[in-house]
Amino acid sequence: MSATTINATAHEAARIARFASILKAAGHPSRLGVIQLLSPDAELTVTELCQQLDTEQSLLSHHLSHMRKCGLLSVRREGRHIYYSLAIKELNHLLECMRACGDKLFE
Repeated sequence: MSATTINATAHEAARIARFASILKAAGHPSRLGVIQLLSPDAELTVTELCQQLDTEQSLLSHHLSHMRKCGLLSVRREGRHIYYSLAIKELNHLLECMRACGDKLFE
């Protein structure tokens, strides 16, 4: 095996590991709900997210913190409010793909 092949394989393995990390960080109903609500251009506060997801703030704050640490969300502070947005705008495509796969699985 050549050095180029080894480097390409290592690079692809790192990419797959990152994909797995994203899926793991997003893989909870509340987290998927956050991704769905935060369309590529949306910014919402934790209060707005809680109201729309009908969940407790303490639980959602835990999920938001985890998603931030994993690089899925960005935050912007304005006075007392913290606005959440998607750090990876293409995450909405993940939901579209999952919907298509889900439709196929449940036919």
